[in-house]
Amino acid sequence: IAVNNIDNDRVKEEWNKAFKQCDNKDIIENFINQLNSFE
Repeated sequence: IAVNNIDNDRVKEEWNKAFKQCDNKDIIENFINQLNSFE
């Protein structure tokens, strides 16, 4: 699935907000690692 840069920036922004609200960093890191594997 191709994601253009505008959408990608928005996704990162949303996850950045979620990350700041989330105490369980391992879950977020795991998700980010999964995202990186698709690039």
